[in-house]
Amino acid sequence: MTVDEGMLSEEKYYDLKYEPANITGNYLMEFVQYGIPQAYNPDSTWFLTDRMMVKMKSPKIASEGELHYAEDYVRNAENMVFSEGDYREVIDTDSWAMVYLFMDFFGYQDDSAGSLYFYKKRNDPLLYCGPIWDYDKSMTDNFYDAEPFPYYGRAFFDVVYGENYRYQLWHARLNEYPEFHERVVEHYRDELEPVMDTILDEKVPEWINETASSVRMDEVRWNRGEGFESGRAQDPLCGERYKSR
Repeated sequence: MTVDEGMLSEEKYYDLKYEPANITGNYLMEFVQYGIPQAYNPDSTWFLTDRMMVKMKSPKIASEGELHYAEDYVRNAENMVFSEGDYREVIDTDSWAMVYLFMDFFGYQDDSAGSLYFYKKRNDPLLYCGPIWDYDKSMTDNFYDAEPFPYYGRAFFDVVYGENYRYQLWHARLNEYPEFHERVVEHYRDELEPVMDTILDEKVPEWINETASSVRMDEVRWNRGEGFESGRAQDPLCGERYKSR
C-alpha cells in the first residue's frame, strides 16, 4: 500500500501464508467515494476500477488471490455495464433495480457513489446489490447547511461534482437500459406503491392524531412556535407526486 500526496495506490491486499481453496465468492464489497477520509483506513482492503473505488468489507483481510479475483470480476462487470456485452450475465437485475428504487424514492444523496454494498456468492456468476446502508442523508436531510436538499437526491451530484458525474455511476448507466428501468417500475408498482398508499391514506392520519399532544408539549418544552420544523419537514404529498413522475 502507498499513500502519496493524498492519492491511494490502486489496490491493497494482505500477504497471507495460505490462499483459500475457493476464491470465487463470499465477497461483500462497497463502492466508496474516492478521497474521503474513510478511504484512507490502513486496515482496509481495496481496489480501483476505471470509475469507482471498491472496499472489501468481507473478508476484511483479503489475500492477494481473493482481491485480484474480485477486482477482475468487478472490472469485467463494469465494462459490461458501460459498454461491452450483456450486463445481465454478471448483474442480478432484480436486486440492483430494487436498490435503485430505494435510492431514488428516498432522495439518497450518496447515490451509488458511496455506501453502496454489493456481493458475490461462491460459484455464482452474478453480482447482487445490497444490503442498503447509510441512509442518514436522505429524504431532504442535509448535514451541510440549514437548507434541505431537493427531494430528488441526484441533484446533489449536479451541484457538488458537476452534471456529468453521476453518469459515471453504475445505477445511472443501468437505468438507461429499457429492461432495467422497467424492472424498477415494476418494483415500485407491485411492491412499494401499495405500501405507500396505505401509509398516506391510513397511517399518516393515525400518526398525526397519536402524536398531536406530544408535538404540542414539545413546542412548549423547547419554546417553539407552531410550525417551527415545517421548513424541514418532508412534504406529505411527495408520494403522490412521485407516482406521477
